[in-house]
Amino acid sequence: MSATQKLIVADDDDINHLVLAGPGSGKTRVIVHRIAYLLRVRRVPATSIVALTFNRHAANEVRKRLLALVGADAYGVSVLTYHSMAMRLTGTRFERGDTVDERALKRVLSDAVELLEGKRNVEGEDNLREQLLRGYRYILVDEYQDIDDLQYRLVSALAGRHAEEDGRLCIMAVGDDDQNIYAWRDTNNRYIERFREDYEASTSFLVDNYRSSLRIIEAANQLIGQNSARLKEANPIRIDRARQELPAGGLWEEQDEQRKGRVLRLLIDPSDRERGNLQAQAAMLELERLLVLEQGSWNGCAVLARTHRYLWPIQAWCEQHDIPYFLAADKETALPITRQRSFVAAIDSLREIESALCAADAWLRLSGSNQLVEAEWKSFFQTAFEQMRGELGDCQLGSGALIDWLYDYARELRQQPKEGLYLGTVHSAKGLEFRHVVLLDGGWSAQVDTLADERRLYYVGMTRAEQTLALCEFADGNPFSRSLMKGVQQHAFQGQPLPELELRFQQLTLKEIDISFAGRQLPHARIHKAIEALREGDPLTLKEEAGRYQLLDRQGNVVGRTAKSFQPQIGFAHCEVAVVIVRFAEDSEEQYRDLNKCERWEVVVPRGRG
Repeated sequence: MSATQKLIVADDDDINHLVLAGPGSGKTRVIVHRIAYLLRVRRVPATSIVALTFNRHAANEVRKRLLALVGADAYGVSVLTYHSMAMRLTGTRFERGDTVDERALKRVLSDAVELLEGKRNVEGEDNLREQLLRGYRYILVDEYQDIDDLQYRLVSALAGRHAEEDGRLCIMAVGDDDQNIYAWRDTNNRYIERFREDYEASTSFLVDNYRSSLRIIEAANQLIGQNSARLKEANPIRIDRARQELPAGGLWEEQDEQRKGRVLRLLIDPSDRERGNLQAQAAMLELERLLVLEQGSWNGCAVLARTHRYLWPIQAWCEQHDIPYFLAADKETALPITRQRSFVAAIDSLREIESALCAADAWLRLSGSNQLVEAEWKSFFQTAFEQMRGELGDCQLGSGALIDWLYDYARELRQQPKEGLYLGTVHSAKGLEFRHVVLLDGGWSAQVDTLADERRLYYVGMTRAEQTLALCEFADGNPFSRSLMKGVQQHAFQGQPLPELELRFQQLTLKEIDISFAGRQLPHARIHKAIEALREGDPLTLKEEAGRYQLLDRQGNVVGRTAKSFQPQIGFAHCEVAVVIVRFAEDSEEQYRDLNKCERWEVVVPRGRG
């Protein structure tokens, strides 16, 4: 731990602190060790501490590290996203059939802010809510640069509740103005700048990078240094002290005689701009070359892009070469975790529990049942129950409380990551890190009014890399990679377009499926048995009929049909089960409920390629 980190962690004067932390600088470690110091050294009650994170992934990481560091002392510390905090403050519980979209979440956040600001009251008694409303002594805020106006008001209101109470409130905000990439959500660096004034806060800089090689750090600094009015302008990130004597290219200085760990600019023929065919080849051949040298696996490798369309040829390459991959979904194709067959089956199993159980015992009961067959779902629920135990300790919970907690937890996770090569937009990879990263060209804007925002996004993509970084660049020039000169190697990729990389995939959304089709048939109809037998990846056939498409299994049984609005974007030469969703009669709009013949049924969501 650096001297700066130690000073922040062991602050006994309870100074409000703004920590400007660069990528890979150990900001999560500082937050976790600060909480541990408060618990173990200062003997601060766990219920007096809250850590607010931007998303569930970050909350999980804080909770996991805290449990590893202090064990049961962590029980009772609130590690929450803004939305989960707002739900607890207002006592909100989304019911099974509720639509939980951005509008609904914003409404809950707004209600919580008004409650804390004294503009509204909540009826009834709730011990947990009352405890929260009494406020906290220590508030730690992660990714402060990403907060919007409502989130800023939530933090301010939490702090404001201590104005007339004994004891001094201490707030630590950790952020990086260079990584503000959510301008479309109306986030703004002005909140970082206001923090020092609003809370009379001191400022510390965490700029020692523990993640990336010196070559990657230098390239990232070259890029972001072109933005003006930066808070860390005089404090660029640097390699941590323990690695200062290592070669600039890190392990790859000697391991790779061809590149020597230098950042690579992969130049692509400009005629490839629209299709990305050659770019996909260049990216994947470079990753395969690295994996041969290190004899490694695809786990820990990533291909990142500005938009999803440039990932399509990469996905086709993976399918053609049997490479395991995880495609981070966009908002349109993301499917709710809480409705997937395995999640619902696990919830059904928990409903059968009659006695109150602690989180650890509930997980033992669930893991010993026959409901969790797939390894990925075992991992999902094991992590969830670890998080539950870290938050609630060993208190006894009824099945209803267990289920409510799991629903809230799952709703905050957009999707379930899987093993293999990570394919996603830079936005999706925020907060993640990978051994090898390829950053694709295409879709980057050089317009003057958005140039600084785009440069920050490109910077975030670059700084996800630990060991190697390749930047694809169409030969007529990427607005960012072409500005990098020092320590960067240039390679022009030569190749011919491969027809097989023109393969495209289409996963249907729930709006494109007749989700009540099976529900309008009697409970003992053949369709339900046929769907029950299906597993993810099983083949399907699309058969056009009366302006729609029927979904047939390999035996020719009808297992679903598309909505009238469905328009094939590809030829669907091959179709398979993407996932099976559970639907309940109560989900239907009231005027259509009488048409349902089942209380619940399963819906097949297909994906095709062509």
